[in-house]
Amino acid sequence: MQKSHVPTSCNQTASAVVPCNINKLWPMIRSMKLSELAPKLISKSEFAHESHPGMVNASVNVSYADGHSAIFRIVGINDSRHTIDYEVVSAEPNMNVSSV
Repeated sequence: MQKSHVPTSCNQTASAVVPCNINKLWPMIRSMKLSELAPKLISKSEFAHESHPGMVNASVNVSYADGHSAIFRIVGINDSRHTIDYEVVSAEPNMNVSSV
């Protein structure tokens, strides 16, 4: 793989507007029930050993419907802004990007 010499950000922000009641949606997002949110894209999401919903530094294993997988580490949860900050710890196959 060739390294990029173009300076890039190590952080990325993404947001979406979902036509759903926040009181119904936020608990699913906060607990990373991604397979319930997008069952056609994500076949399974579960917290790793000794991790649990709402825990900062928790690891979440995600299996995608296409066979790919990833491990996310939760680095922040903000209940008033309804946001979750996370890092991609690993991905199979490897991601060919500089930031996600």
